[in-house]
Amino acid sequence: MWSDLLILIKQKHDSDSIGNKKPTPTDIKTEVYCNKKSISRAEFYNANSTGLKPSIVFVVNTFEYEGQKIVEFENQRYKVLRTYEPSLDYTELICEKV
Repeated sequence: MWSDLLILIKQKHDSDSIGNKKPTPTDIKTEVYCNKKSISRAEFYNANSTGLKPSIVFVVNTFEYEGQKIVEFENQRYKVLRTYEPSLDYTELICEKV
């Protein structure tokens, strides 16, 4: 059923010995199976009118997605613009290239 691998990336900001956040976050990566879909024409033009540039949709199991804002697919990073849950089992991640 699942045809591709997607890496969900949670960025954790570490602190130094006195509590200041380090400037570069640490990536915590989780590999999940997904299906890749195209952006609909209507969604593309509606988002483009507000300055967003969605380029791809990934469908993942809802229980595996924990609100990550960055994903990686085929060595390309994407920013999650929004999510959509068409059912209790699946979540669609609408993404744009970083």
